[in-house]
Amino acid sequence: MQSFTGKGHKNEDWFGYNKQVLAPCDCTVEKVYINPITNQPGIQTPGRASSITFEKPDGTKISYAHVKDVKDVKVQVGDKVKAGDIVAKVGNNGWARNPHIHIAAWKGSIPMQIQFDQQTLELKNRGLIKK
Repeated sequence: MQSFTGKGHKNEDWFGYNKQVLAPCDCTVEKVYINPITNQPGIQTPGRASSITFEKPDGTKISYAHVKDVKDVKVQVGDKVKAGDIVAKVGNNGWARNPHIHIAAWKGSIPMQIQFDQQTLELKNRGLIKK
């Protein structure tokens, strides 16, 4: 099983690249960091990945890393988002060899386990959503 078509030498060959990234919850955008360099598959560029950090009202924080560049990040610090809102696109930057998204969650200094409940998640074809 492959995550790309052809030889995978271009970001566009990867199934996830440039796909829409959806907000994880009803929350506030706490931080946005943009790394302006886009990696080519197989080649890492040292440095921090582009990322968006969200904060829920209870203080839980959720971060997405390796989102695409500034023109594809749809949110700014302070924005209120609803679960499922389009916030970015999948990119390839920082210490990454191929397009993907890392997800982390924590409350205070305690890391949290991330679980996806497919029964309550409204599954959407992100390739067809227009906003």
